[in-house]
Amino acid sequence: MKKDKLTKAFLLLDEISNIIKLSYCDLVSWRYAFDHWELGQVQNINGSSNLCLIHDDDHLQFSTIIPPGCSFDPHRHDFIEKVTVLSGEFYEASRRKTYFSGDVVLYRKYETHVPGNHSNEPCIIKVDFLKKS
Repeated sequence: MKKDKLTKAFLLLDEISNIIKLSYCDLVSWRYAFDHWELGQVQNINGSSNLCLIHDDDHLQFSTIIPPGCSFDPHRHDFIEKVTVLSGEFYEASRRKTYFSGDVVLYRKYETHVPGNHSNEPCIIKVDFLKKS
């Protein structure tokens, strides 16, 4: 009986910790993303590899590989983000949902999200930043 209560308490603490993390997330603005990426540039973010494929005034696109066990920090944007899962498993911690090859994930403007990969295989996604809604 004590073990069940202790387990529930730890789960509740984990839940509270996740809520606190989501409350203090960073805003990645369109201007910041646009100014800090160039076409063909690769950037490493928390272990993921992100290649800029499109760099237009109202559209940025990336090919992203998220290794097993990696995730992005909680963040949000002042634009729409569309993620298309190309292979592997894409986990969205803020929704507590796993997406699979062919799935599309849409994030509204200012929606906090924590994308990652909790599987044992790399996850490959196409990410579109869309300035106009």
